Amino acid sequence: MDGTATRFVGRRRELTALKEVLGGHGARLVDLVAEPGMGRSALLAEFLPAAAGHEVLAAAGGTGGAHPRLTAERLRGTLPEVLVVDDVHQASPEVVTALHELLRTPPPDLMLVLSHRPRQSPTHLLAALGTAATTWRTTRLELPPLTAADTETLLPDTLCGRHRTTAHADSGGNPRYLRLLRSWCAGQGCGGGELFEEATALPEQGAAELLLELEALPARALLVARAAAVAGQDTYLAAVLAGLDHADLLSEVDTLVAADVLRPTNIPGRFAFRHPALRAVTYAGAPAGWRLGAHARAAEYLRERGTPAAGYARHVERAGQAGPAGTATLLAAADELADRAPGTAAGFYRAALRELPDAEAPAPLLALARCAVATGDLRGGAEALSRHDDLPSAVPGAGAETRALLAQYAGRYTQARSLLRKALSTVDSPQLRLPLAQTSLWDTGWHFSDDALLTATGSGDPALQALALAVHGITRLANGSAGPAQRSAREAARVADRQAGADLARTPAILTSLGWLETHLEQHSAALRHFTQGLALSRASGRWPAMIPALTGLATVHLREGELRAAAGAANQAVSLSESPGAEDLRAMALTARAQVSLARGEVLAALADSHQAATLVPPDSPWWRRARLTAAAAHLHDGDPATAVTLTLDAAGGDTLPELPAWDHVPAGSQLAHAELLLGNTSEAALWSKRVTESARALGLPALTAQANLTAARVAQGPGEALVHATAALTASNPLLTATAHTLAAQALTNLNEHARAADHHAAARALAARHGTTPLPTATPAQCPPTEQHVLSQREYEIATLVSQGRTNRQIARELAVSHKTVETHLGRIFTKLAVSSRAEIANMVGRATVVARPRRA
Repeated sequence: MDGTATRFVGRRRELTALKEVLGGHGARLVDLVAEPGMGRSALLAEFLPAAAGHEVLAAAGGTGGAHPRLTAERLRGTLPEVLVVDDVHQASPEVVTALHELLRTPPPDLMLVLSHRPRQSPTHLLAALGTAATTWRTTRLELPPLTAADTETLLPDTLCGRHRTTAHADSGGNPRYLRLLRSWCAGQGCGGGELFEEATALPEQGAAELLLELEALPARALLVARAAAVAGQDTYLAAVLAGLDHADLLSEVDTLVAADVLRPTNIPGRFAFRHPALRAVTYAGAPAGWRLGAHARAAEYLRERGTPAAGYARHVERAGQAGPAGTATLLAAADELADRAPGTAAGFYRAALRELPDAEAPAPLLALARCAVATGDLRGGAEALSRHDDLPSAVPGAGAETRALLAQYAGRYTQARSLLRKALSTVDSPQLRLPLAQTSLWDTGWHFSDDALLTATGSGDPALQALALAVHGITRLANGSAGPAQRSAREAARVADRQAGADLARTPAILTSLGWLETHLEQHSAALRHFTQGLALSRASGRWPAMIPALTGLATVHLREGELRAAAGAANQAVSLSESPGAEDLRAMALTARAQVSLARGEVLAALADSHQAATLVPPDSPWWRRARLTAAAAHLHDGDPATAVTLTLDAAGGDTLPELPAWDHVPAGSQLAHAELLLGNTSEAALWSKRVTESARALGLPALTAQANLTAARVAQGPGEALVHATAALTASNPLLTATAHTLAAQALTNLNEHARAADHHAAARALAARHGTTPLPTATPAQCPPTEQHVLSQREYEIATLVSQGRTNRQIARELAVSHKTVETHLGRIFTKLAVSSRAEIANMVGRATVVARPRRA
């Protein structure tokens, strides 16, 4: 078993509370309650060593546990200083009565810890605990679910990306269900499906505790539990499967509710397992032959009751007796569910195709490919298309939209365009024109969105119209037309917000494309709303690939708002979801987003690793190749390598006119180039780039881009007065990362103007923003007002350490951030003191702030 399974995680607060009660006096009662599997026993095991200096009796109230079973006689005898009773809900009536008496007449100096599941505890014991506050000093400890961060610490590296992303939600933060989930996941090659959906095989580990709980049930109650695992919440169907009349079944349901196996739902007459994991174990633990018969009876019962095909196709599939009628049922259900539940539909298509003759297989194979790709089973989608193409009755080139999507996911945008344009030469439809327009979302050389908008408008489908408007807006903005882009964004949002969730879930790109348009227009609140909505709809329908652009968008918006923790969480989820072979473009997208977040946090090596990996995953015809190269350039600039930054930026942009970049990237790319040329000493080149950046920002008229242009102008300004004007203008930016840099540049200018008090205020504001948001701004070098002499030129590493010293970091903090030893930092600092002829860290900070210290450029 992985060592992470046994770590004590997420219960430090409760353990501290127990220790505090231990240190008290008088009659002290701790009422320790939790849902099954939340870790009561693990908490007590951690507590008992702390009570080693006291006389302790640790006992189990029920038949299980690591301690001997408590007896009523022992409770009525001489008691120790500390009495810990676990699993009180399983105690015998005699023990419960003795505990009740003890609660009414507490000993003068006893710490009593009662651990139990409240749903299964006797009512009179709960009543006694409720009234014990009058005679005991009572502490109630209820173990909450683990946090998402605690859950993450318990996940092994072998867990597949999709289950890592959903582990917290699937387990409900319950350690027991988390262990079961880990056991059921097949690792990196796992398909990422719903693990708790009627698995037919029990995992080798993780299910034992739940099986013991089920085996403790009376035989007829266990039969009803198994029937419920097959039937779901339909008690009448469960009665049929269990061979009971409805009244007898409800009697057994009472037993299952008392055992907390089933719980009433909000719908009268409906009951559900307390967690899907328990249902899955109950289902998998039933005899295989009984399961087949139960599904066959369920299919027959529901068919006779007039249930639509989608309502009983699952039973037809599980019964394994399709036949012509069953195959027709599976196909009808798959067609009905293809849009709202493509994963389920794919399973029905596969089951039907096992029975279909080749002459009838082409259409179901194309539908299977579409559903498989929608859920992220890219290999299965490609195999379905290949099988389709091998059929004599197949239409050549059919399924162009799915083929193009596979090519796009792999980063082959040119191939995707070719497939779609070829298909359009045969049949013209918005379902083909819109994907074609989407392949050019981040490019400036293709103009497919006008045609897509016209055909979508004529289709009468509001969902397609919203998508076409969003795509049209992005391409307009990419070509520098902010006004038309804003109008398209407003109209797309108006149409999309009026659509039902089912229509939006059918085409998640509506919300994602709209969110990206709003992001580039700096409409962050609207973008967050649409990304979040798209993410929720994609998750609910199992469209895993569609979640990656939404998560990347969320990471980008959070980053621009300075919410780096949220940005990192979204980016990490996107990376986890993008591990499938054939999804290289999605992975490059996710890695680029994570690199941008890492760079903002000052984690330069991580940013370099992710951005370079992203660029190697996809060919240059993918826009994410350019995004990754731009991010790598920024990381090299932060790492003190301006020459490489220039090379990578111009490479990504397609030359010094930036022809391959959308208009919104002209400002950040030009700013990087100006900054890099400045660090290289090419002040005239830096000034030219600053001028072009200003013109680009003015053309779009967006506040953050305008602030970034002002920051660039402040860096290349000829004098401190001019630099101060531009830096002050940039302070109005809503982006805290830009604002922190503006404060730093303003402080530099004021220092050079000998206005040290005002400079200190700006330095303090920059440090406060950096601390609040966890940011590390890029180096803020400007042309030195007095050219530095050789003694002020530091190596790349020395300059990096001097910059961190100027930000108030300690040697240990610097060592952790740069991943070097404390001794290495001390050695570099000694050299810095010698080269700068200073004797204090404050003097280093002053020289860095006045830009009289520069890094020696790296050799290209």
